[in-house]
Amino acid sequence: MKQQMIKGKVVFEPIEGGIWGIVDTEGVQWLPLNFPAGLKKPGARVQAIVLEREDVVSFAMWGKAVTIRSYRIEP
Repeated sequence: MKQQMIKGKVVFEPIEGGIWGIVDTEGVQWLPLNFPAGLKKPGARVQAIVLEREDVVSFAMWGKAVTIRSYRIEP
């Protein structure tokens, strides 16, 4: 599992009952498995330290599965 820092925008996608994700500045889609309630603000700019999860398969079929280690909402 690889840890990295991502910067991007919070998005809500109305698929599979709705999923929360982050689209980074390069357009890569990230699917946090532990999306914090305080981060569920569509359009919010965020910087997050994430751990890539290659051991998980999602039914959403959207984005790379990650676990958020820490985050901060940018002004």
